[in-house]
Amino acid sequence: MQRHTTAVGDVSGNDSLSTLDATLILQYVVGLINDLPYTGGTQFMATGDLNMEDQGIDPGMQIEIPIHISNGSNIYGFTGTINYDHTILSYDTLLLSEYLDGYLLEFNELSPGEIRLAAAGNSPDGEAGVFATMVFQVSDAFTEETSISITDLIWNEGEMIDVAAQMTITYGLGIEEAAVPDVYALHQNYPNPFNPITRINYDMPEDALVNITIYDMLGQQVKTLIKSEQSVGYRTNRWNATNHLGQPVSAGLYLYVIQAGDFRQTRKMVLLK
Repeated sequence: MQRHTTAVGDVSGNDSLSTLDATLILQYVVGLINDLPYTGGTQFMATGDLNMEDQGIDPGMQIEIPIHISNGSNIYGFTGTINYDHTILSYDTLLLSEYLDGYLLEFNELSPGEIRLAAAGNSPDGEAGVFATMVFQVSDAFTEETSISITDLIWNEGEMIDVAAQMTITYGLGIEEAAVPDVYALHQNYPNPFNPITRINYDMPEDALVNITIYDMLGQQVKTLIKSEQSVGYRTNRWNATNHLGQPVSAGLYLYVIQAGDFRQTRKMVLLK
């Protein structure tokens, strides 16, 4: 059965299944390529150097770790493993950058403290900037230091990078500003698609009146998640796919909009049932 599945899914013709195969199938479905299997030669060779900066954190806090990319080129998909000490850190989510809007992301916990990720899309990532952001909850018992690494990274169908990036978390913030975002941001909800609960993360660089509202595709207001004064920091809220009356809403595409001071941003999410 596995050999048959590989033969069907291997649309790039390299005798293996990869995120590039997923990307090519997506492009075929939407009509960007006409035939499968598809062999593009060097067209799908990808590069990218990842980096994570060391941080200080206090026990019991949530930590966001930006994964920076440089020399990025032609990234249609990737797989990699996140490694961390599960007795100190609890994995929350991985927030993909705006470069990766529309990418399908899946993960599998291989063992406590070891998570395998795979993502694929039909638009390659940019050359530099924040590639993604990892979010962890730090144990109340944290007292010294711990490390996080990204290993076994593969861009498209390239060579495996044994250790793509690593960083150290030390006890104590060191500087108060370490937990303050630089700019307003509304992140892609996670999971997406979802059923029936999803998380919406957003960044507050200053105190402001925050309004987060859910709309359907007809522009009708479904629910107001937040309408209150909030202080600086990394914020999160959950939607359980109900309307303002507490009734479950139907499956489909929804918009969520944030208004904070002069900042306004809209993103899409998909509810499955």
